[in-house]
Amino acid sequence: MAITESPEKYLERFWLDSVSYYDPAMMAGIACVGAHHIVLGSDAPFAVGDLGRSVASIRGLTLLSEGEREAILGPNALEWLGSSAS
Repeated sequence: MAITESPEKYLERFWLDSVSYYDPAMMAGIACVGAHHIVLGSDAPFAVGDLGRSVASIRGLTLLSEGEREAILGPNALEWLGSSAS
């Protein structure tokens, strides 16, 4: 089956988590799907996982706006889940 849209259009459907801890990789993910499709990730309880480190990593992404950073820390996941903050 052939695709009917450009590959970039399909990327708009993807959601990624932020467990990278490597700013260039995070910015590449954001460039692909947009900050509005990134959710907080930590890989906890595995060895690499550390929720505090995950939050600090997102807060340190100064190339993003404060609103984008805050959205990654919570509201984006609620959107992905089809919920909203009450």
